[in-house]
Amino acid sequence: MTSYGKKCNTTRTDIATENSFQAHKNNKVRMPMPKIVRMVVEVIEDLCTGCNLCSRVCPTAAFTLRDRLPSEAGTSRMIVELDHSACYNAQRCLEVCPHEALLMKELDEPFLVGADIHAADQAAIEALCAKTGIPSAAPVCPCTGTTMGELAAAILQGANTPEKLSLATGVRTGCSELCMHPVLVILAAAGHADAPKYPKGYQWYAAAPSLFQHVGADGKLPQALKDKYPEYRLDEEIADLGRLRALSAIQMPANDEAGESK
Repeated sequence: MTSYGKKCNTTRTDIATENSFQAHKNNKVRMPMPKIVRMVVEVIEDLCTGCNLCSRVCPTAAFTLRDRLPSEAGTSRMIVELDHSACYNAQRCLEVCPHEALLMKELDEPFLVGADIHAADQAAIEALCAKTGIPSAAPVCPCTGTTMGELAAAILQGANTPEKLSLATGVRTGCSELCMHPVLVILAAAGHADAPKYPKGYQWYAAAPSLFQHVGADGKLPQALKDKYPEYRLDEEIADLGRLRALSAIQMPANDEAGESK
């Protein structure tokens, strides 16, 4: 394994292998591609003070704060321990560690991250995405290329918090900010708005309100809402939004190019 210092310019996540990418590009298939994690964090025992800042910002909850063992170098009582299988190279921890107690290690064998949308019911995926007003084919994480359909599939397979969605799909393992809105919105649409927060309330960002959040199972807005705001002609508004959503799903460009962050 090769060591990397704190200032690491290597990409956090790469999208798919060359063969998968070319097949995706040639066929113009709108499907999520697996993220390749090439690097993980290593804790420098004698520099770690147990401040726990890394744990608070890690999108996959890969760190655990525990008592330092007598055999471990360092003077603080506490130290963080890393679950290497949950480290997706987000590098949030490197940015907040005040003691430079973390460094990146290149993996000898990179591993893939991504939810299998074909393992979930396709109609259920579309129905869940429809509640958010965001097409299933829409890329909602610029850093990893994760689509709304991928998030829906992961939720249908048991992911019910932002951390679990990150573990299942790789979402939030880049900047951890731009995709937070769709993550919160689809969790709320699936009934997980009040899931337990880890450890100090995720890295929360506000979720903008959407008219789609008021659409009932019958596909219509509540009459009380329309009566309260007659000046907005909400039936026409939701119909326009629905047409825009359908058009976006048809015209959404395929994610032809592998993206990079940093």
